Amino acid sequence: MIAKGAGLFAYNCAVCHGIGATGGGGLLPDLRQASPSVFNKFQQIVHDGALLNAGMPAFKGWLKPEEVEAIRVYLLSKRRALAQTGQK
Repeated sequence: MIAKGAGLFAYNCAVCHGIGATGGGGLLPDLRQASPSVFNKFQQIVHDGALLNAGMPAFKGWLKPEEVEAIRVYLLSKRRALAQTGQK
């Protein structure tokens, strides 16, 4: 599932959120460091458009819920890897 999420992220998200989810050139958040509430509401944010007013598009009709979940799992793996290195 992580590999599937990595591919989906690279195709759909990296243009704004950076390769490896490291942030969009300082303008967009480093998703490896997103708050737990972001991951708890990931479907609502990514699929349903809960943050449309903040500039985050909705991917409803583009990504299936299970694809959004794969991206979430990938990002959580990147978050764990970052934590293991002790970087911030």
